[in-house]
Parts: sequence; structure tokens; C-alpha cells
Amino acid sequence: MLTALQEQLGLKIASPKEVGSTVTWMNKDSRAHSVVADGGVFNSGTIAPDGQFSFMFQVAGTFTYHDTSNASISGTVNVNPSSSY
Repeated sequence: MLTALQEQLGLKIASPKEVGSTVTWMNKDSRAHSVVADGGVFNSGTIAPDGQFSFMFQVAGTFTYHDTSNASISGTVNVNPSSSY
């Protein structure tokens, strides 16, 4: 679920994506944030204000994530199998 704060921070994700898609999170806040997959698949480290983090999803699945500095920020990226043959 996306919150108004997530949209303000540039964390809105258009889902679903396909395998091979790259998702970019942009920090539009005045303080640092992070994007960490609950299953450990990705970890942005600290994203400074006006910074960004990109990750290419190479497998299908549902990937939940959170911000280690703000527990109210979390989300989900849904990745479908590629439609190319």
C-alpha cells in the first residue's frame, strides 16, 4: 500500500512489472531514506535527498520492501514473467 508520504518521496511504483524491468526509487524528501527488500533481494543503502536507487528484477515474484529509517514507508513490486519468447 502506498501512502501520501511515499508519493511525496518519489516511491510510487507502477505495478505490475515484467522480468527484466528496472525500477527506480527517487528520494524527494529533505532527509535520507532507504529501500530494503524484506527478503534481502535488494538494499539501496542510504539514499540522500534528491538521490535515487535502481534495481533490475530478473525473476518473477512479489517483492515487499521497507525504509529502515521510517517504518511507515513500505511497498510491493509485482513482477510478472516476461511476455517475450
